[in-house]
Amino acid sequence: MRELRLLDGSLGLGSRVRIVQPRLRPMVWTVIEFVVERELTWTAKAAGVVTTATHSLRPGTDGTTRLRLGLHQRGLLAPVLTALLERRSRHYVELEIDGLRAAAEAPLPQ
Repeated sequence: MRELRLLDGSLGLGSRVRIVQPRLRPMVWTVIEFVVERELTWTAKAAGVVTTATHSLRPGTDGTTRLRLGLHQRGLLAPVLTALLERRSRHYVELEIDGLRAAAEAPLPQ
């Protein structure tokens, strides 16, 4: 990710975030569901396609935290866009997972 910029103060329901990723157009995401430290769902619209991404944290039975990411696209051009960008989208999701894991497993500052 090249840029992530919060456009409306703090992150919460209704806030907007501008994200720039390599080889993709900049997109503005709007938060449509938000539960602090539990869930974030946001949506972005471009080229007749609405993309919804979900980030959900849940406690595991063994004291760990489980992360679930979801990505859904709808609209007239969604099947075409999904076919064209599926590999790149999967790669970006894997990078996001790796980054979140590294941050979660990093030692706390002293």
